[in-house]
Amino acid sequence: IVDAIEHLECDLVLVLHANDLLAPGALASLALKRHVTDSQIITGLRQLFDADGPVGGHITALGSGPLRPEMLTDGANSGVPVLPHIPATAFDRNLVRGNLLFAEAVINPAKPIGFWRDMAERHASLGIAGRPICSSSVAEDSLAVGRALSIGAINDIGYVWGAGIAHRRLIEAIRIAGHAVTVAKLADEASASEAEERVEFPKAEASLIAAEPDFILTGNVHSATRQLDLFHRLRDHAPVGMVLHDLFSMTGRCIYPDTYPQLCMKYETGCDSGCPTPQQYPFLAPDKIATAHRGKRALYTRKDPPVLLANSAWTAHMANVLGPRDRTAPIEQIRLAFPTQTFRPFDRKTVRAELGLPADHIIIAFAAVIADAPLKGLADLLMALKKLAAPNITFAAIGRINDPGKYALPGNMIMAGTISDENVMAKWFAAADIYVTASRMETLGQTPIEAALCGTPTVAYAFSGLKDSVVNGISGLHVQPTADALFEGLKRLAEDAELRANLGMWGRLLMEARYSHVASYQRLHQIFQAQGVVAPHKGGVGIQFTPVVARVWSYSADPDVEVTVNMTNSDSGMMQVMRRAKRLVFGDSQPPWLRSARKLADQARRALKGKQAQ
Repeated sequence: IVDAIEHLECDLVLVLHANDLLAPGALASLALKRHVTDSQIITGLRQLFDADGPVGGHITALGSGPLRPEMLTDGANSGVPVLPHIPATAFDRNLVRGNLLFAEAVINPAKPIGFWRDMAERHASLGIAGRPICSSSVAEDSLAVGRALSIGAINDIGYVWGAGIAHRRLIEAIRIAGHAVTVAKLADEASASEAEERVEFPKAEASLIAAEPDFILTGNVHSATRQLDLFHRLRDHAPVGMVLHDLFSMTGRCIYPDTYPQLCMKYETGCDSGCPTPQQYPFLAPDKIATAHRGKRALYTRKDPPVLLANSAWTAHMANVLGPRDRTAPIEQIRLAFPTQTFRPFDRKTVRAELGLPADHIIIAFAAVIADAPLKGLADLLMALKKLAAPNITFAAIGRINDPGKYALPGNMIMAGTISDENVMAKWFAAADIYVTASRMETLGQTPIEAALCGTPTVAYAFSGLKDSVVNGISGLHVQPTADALFEGLKRLAEDAELRANLGMWGRLLMEARYSHVASYQRLHQIFQAQGVVAPHKGGVGIQFTPVVARVWSYSADPDVEVTVNMTNSDSGMMQVMRRAKRLVFGDSQPPWLRSARKLADQARRALKGKQAQ
């Protein structure tokens, strides 16, 4: 082995068992991981099969970054071990060249501790690709599975809107890892119109506490309550992880502290009645804002605080900026989960014919739950698209549009409306040549990742969480936050078919490895360890997944459709008319008298529904 490596001309050496089958795309994914991170050791998911079919999967629980001696154990000592398996791992050739410990580990992969200690002493850098590297035949009794956890999951309105979709996908990832999840939804106890006053949710709290959770994962709650009193109470029962889908949890009431480029500085002295936007969602009476902000800060400075889970580097930075200076709550970055078996490349001609789209046009798509929401940068987007308009270019807007008149563009324009089925949404992404977003405020930006998984590159501003969801030169192009720069980026991609194809191919591989269910849970597992929820492993067990993990990849012969559900339902025609009328009169604000009227209407509707039930 030592002599063979000495004469190789390569960058990476991949170790496989004799009976291992290399997963589709594995070599390209390993090379891409090396290119993006310059990792010296790269590993991923090892899918496991026996004679009857898939029995699960294995991946290390160690995180990306330098190895250190204290991370490793021989199985006889306690600590935070979890060694990567030698099989299904690629090594920098220079790291293992002439290394007898490596040769011994390859010959006897069951006892690689000497080699890993050597790597830790060198602080060799580890990279994790959250996708399959190989499939291995194993005996079922050789799998060591850790204790199944009880996880509580709670948010405001369930699996709708962007944050609700992300919440549901995180739950899917946890279940694929073999854990039980108890789900609670605050909207079952109160309507959105009561959110300014509502702080008690006894049914939701009771259902979670009854499950005796090891950990409670929370999503957005601001559609049901403007206070975080609930989390004070839940933290008394179990460790709590608060996913920051926006920044509401860090401010007095707003989801973003004003808008780009001016940051509202109220947070420095404490948000109060001087808030500049109290009538914008999530609206809150000015005299309640200071109390709400103090309550949040008290949560983050308590002796046993929740852990703040940021979905991007930008979100982690903003949580640190907006949080109290005496904050005790840790901030950890997580990976959201995406159904890579649903969002995948399709044959473009076939899906265009199915969707009734022109076969020979350059199609530029834009999508959002509310496609003309103010924070989505509609003005910049329309300016760029007007300059780009040409007979062979078609624009497609996906999502609810409150004011269709704003999309009066020259040339070809398609308004797809709200698409509630993820399988259909994936076909729209795959049918497009280019995806574009002009948003300046995204904690992450889920649609560029979905587009990349479908093989479609994105043009986006190099700003906020979009710096994570769009990787410049790999899954799309970053441009400066101006309409002219957006136009130039779109023009470049529209004129270069080869660049589009390359970005589509590499973007798919990168996003699958970063944001799969496996990658998402692998990062959550590390947080569970840090919170004391998962006991330290011994002997390099790592993370074991259920057999379902074999079905969540685009190349699976039997893809799992059960983890894909509708995203949200379309509004009725009457609701659309009412919403447009409201926007025409009040814009994005909702004055107190209108909020009171909505509350009374909701109470009357519930009372009528109760009488009908009797």
